[in-house]
Amino acid sequence: AAITLQADLSDETATGDLILHAAEKIGQPVTLLVNSASVFEEDSVTSHTRASWDMHMNANLRAPV
Repeated sequence: AAITLQADLSDETATGDLILHAAEKIGQPVTLLVNSASVFEEDSVTSHTRASWDMHMNANLRAPV
């Protein structure tokens, strides 16, 4: 079964709940996850801030793991 779900990946509780919700929705354990989450915010290498960098890394790298 394939489903789509939405969550705030900056919230660690939401990410854990997301997997539980997915398993409930399909009626079996999650065995495959395709993550297409990302932060879509225009930024540049020369003007980004530490906060912006952290936001991108948290959503794009840390949350899926």
